[in-house]
Amino acid sequence: MRVKRAKKYKKYVSFYKVVYKFHPPYKIMVDGNFFHNAVSNDFNLRDNFFKLFNETALLVMTKCVMRELEQLGRGKIGRTLDEAKKVIKESCKHPGGIMSADECIRNFVGKKNEPKVFVGTNDEDLRNDLRNLGTVPIFFFKHSVLVMDAPTEITEEKHRMVS
Repeated sequence: MRVKRAKKYKKYVSFYKVVYKFHPPYKIMVDGNFFHNAVSNDFNLRDNFFKLFNETALLVMTKCVMRELEQLGRGKIGRTLDEAKKVIKESCKHPGGIMSADECIRNFVGKKNEPKVFVGTNDEDLRNDLRNLGTVPIFFFKHSVLVMDAPTEITEEKHRMVS
């Protein structure tokens, strides 16, 4: 990660620490697409998140995300499945059985992001939904470079309302 980009992301992280009371160990909820992109490009998520946070960061995924990866099959994403087994599995917060990974992540985060998770996703619709909440820091890959969304106007507005 370039120095200028890392410096900017550290400012974003400190904003979420102060305003929304994020605290270590930081949890990064990843979806299957984001995780597969990282593994296939030999991008070490744990090391890069440690450099960014200067604290322990835990990669987590829900059981629905893991099921979605398993359904794709070992032939296509065998190495990703092996790496995904090392990730911490969080129990889903929705009732019933299997749900799509995006819906499961939306339910896990909820309206106020009470579990205080960062979300790593490449899904544009999910990112837009989470941006509209204003309480969720988002990571995604753009041309195999890890990018962190800047706090949105909605996020800043919620901060002003609380202050």
